[in-house]
Amino acid sequence: MAVRGRPPKGVERSNILLRVPTDLIEQVDAFKESLEAERGGFGINRTDMLIRLIEVGLQTLTQARQPASHPNGQEAPTPQPTAQPAIPLALEPAPTTAHPVDVPQAAETPTAKTPARHGLPREKLQEIADERMQCEGLSLREFAQRLHDRGIYSSRAKDGSPVPANPGNLKKWLDQARDAGVL
Repeated sequence: MAVRGRPPKGVERSNILLRVPTDLIEQVDAFKESLEAERGGFGINRTDMLIRLIEVGLQTLTQARQPASHPNGQEAPTPQPTAQPAIPLALEPAPTTAHPVDVPQAAETPTAKTPARHGLPREKLQEIADERMQCEGLSLREFAQRLHDRGIYSSRAKDGSPVPANPGNLKKWLDQARDAGVL
């Protein structure tokens, strides 16, 4: 039976600010209203609804990514949901009629095209490190302009036009190159 009221004190909660597209919220609200109608007008809190949708989605994607069996031939254990306060949707299992979700799998062996942190490919990181070796005396802002002028790296402005990279990002990339031993 679903428990109503405040969540138990043992459940730690974090507040987050989440900007959700209006059309998605409208879909959630429509789904919430249909559930409330099915349950004879039993009200469901929108926050509880969103939490449950996240839980079910995460559980579904986690199961989709697990291999069918372990190397020793045993079946993979089904992940158990974390202890959460009961809400009206907790009585419903994940839909079985949902279409399978295509989840990209990580490559088994790293390749040269594996992106570095902050989304920069390793080849580009190497190019930036090589260029920095040639002009170490420049400030990060001047170096970003040099990369832009030489066509090595440019960011995009809001209007889509190419602009020099942000010096803060450039510093992170140079630190990554140092950590990787290419600078």
